[in-house]
Amino acid sequence: MSWRAGTSLFWDFWPKVKEAKPDEESRASFTRGLLKAFLDHDIDPFDLRGQDREIDWLMDEIDPEL
Repeated sequence: MSWRAGTSLFWDFWPKVKEAKPDEESRASFTRGLLKAFLDHDIDPFDLRGQDREIDWLMDEIDPEL
């Protein structure tokens, strides 16, 4: 998958994750794995930054340098 396609796919998927996982802890746990999978498969981490505070926080947990 190209990084552009991955970024678009992630942002299409994110509202569905928030809806399906209203509990913050459960959502954070699930989303950490999701972010790692996307990051491992050529998504540009800079395209995830600055659009959602929850994603920024989780990205910092995964790797503050991303």
